[in-house]
Amino acid sequence: MKNAKRNLMFPLVLAASFCLSPLLAQAGVADTAVRAEAAGVDLIIYPMDVKDVVTITGAMPLGDAFIASKSDNPAVPTLTAMLLQAGTLKRDKFAIADALDSIGASLSISPGPARISVYGKSLKRDMPTVVDALAEQLREPAFTAEELAKAKVQLEAALRQASENPGTMARETLMLSIFPRGSYNAPVPREDMLKAVPAVTLEQIKRSTASTTARST
Repeated sequence: MKNAKRNLMFPLVLAASFCLSPLLAQAGVADTAVRAEAAGVDLIIYPMDVKDVVTITGAMPLGDAFIASKSDNPAVPTLTAMLLQAGTLKRDKFAIADALDSIGASLSISPGPARISVYGKSLKRDMPTVVDALAEQLREPAFTAEELAKAKVQLEAALRQASENPGTMARETLMLSIFPRGSYNAPVPREDMLKAVPAVTLEQIKRSTASTTARST
């Protein structure tokens, strides 16, 4: 980020849906995309054919914070992403969900191999509400012991279910055969993740997010 005081933590790609003229519709992405900046966040705005609907996709690279937490406890990044959606210091997760549902908007935060991804969608007029909710979740997460316990149960269940999926296990085996264990690109074996989940603490999660924020500003 260009300004350390503006800590939305990740670059966003913004796809804005407006009506296109036939000439504009035939142009390539590079010809119609517009680069901009808002509150220190780099934006790419791309017009679409759907009128008055805006879609946001974005990613927060975890970088060195990811490598450190992966070696300390590989379940930390995933649980961190889950807790970012579990309420803030201002509102619980139900109040945030109700505010978004009342305007027909959606907002989700999901973990990836080395980044946290964001997806949001709303009417153009309601976009400020979605962005405010996203900023609140990223800047002021509650990170409570109760929500961490729930997230651990959910993650363990998801890992056990994935272990019964032949396609998922085949992809994991392939990636581990390509990248050595401990590599930035190597997935963490599911058995190792299952062992790591119970040991995650709130202190580890707070330490990881503080490190990520510092590197992103």
